[in-house]
Amino acid sequence: MNGYYVVSSVRSDRSRIINPCGRIVAETDRLTNIAYYDVNLDYAIVHYDFNHRIPCSISEKYGDRVRISSYIDDDAFIVEPMDESITVEQLQKEFRFESYRQYIQRHRTAYKYVREGKRPPPQKAAHGNRPIYE
Repeated sequence: MNGYYVVSSVRSDRSRIINPCGRIVAETDRLTNIAYYDVNLDYAIVHYDFNHRIPCSISEKYGDRVRISSYIDDDAFIVEPMDESITVEQLQKEFRFESYRQYIQRHRTAYKYVREGKRPPPQKAAHGNRPIYE
């Protein structure tokens, strides 16, 4: 819900590493006593609105240098550079996408105007005029 990695370390059978979209990416059990997952804290959660082609575009250019974790049922994906020479900021500029937090904030601002009975100003997203589905 808050978009952070969670690492639990307990003495029972189930220590876990949970990604920012709430998915278990590594865990222990009665036969495996170490949970391991390579995490880069420079990541972005991205809403799929206007961004359906972004994961494929990033993968086509960067391959395994950027990890894309897709959760289409949640309308979100995680962009996580695995190469230290690549940053999320660089990828956002290159592929013109906004983080989930930026997406939500943009909508909160528009809803504020609506609640006040005013017409919201045109929204300016990072994607510009890109169609919702490419």
